[in-house]
Amino acid sequence: MVAGSGLQIALFLAVLIALVKPLGLYMARAIGGNPPLLGVVGRPFERLLYNVRQYPPLTRSPAGFTAFLSRLPYT
Repeated sequence: MVAGSGLQIALFLAVLIALVKPLGLYMARAIGGNPPLLGVVGRPFERLLYNVRQYPPLTRSPAGFTAFLSRLPYT
């Protein structure tokens, strides 16, 4: 049991360390204002989800926190 737990922790840390650089680059591009590479591929899927859930997509307007809260789906 202890060996299995140690293996699970080691695997988790290996995956975490392997994802640090790609996720950091993705976040740097997103924060810098550049469109992320997955944005082009994911945009049609995102719009499909918005249409299925029937609420408008979020825009990049500085509307504030209350506008953000008003768009959250309360189910």
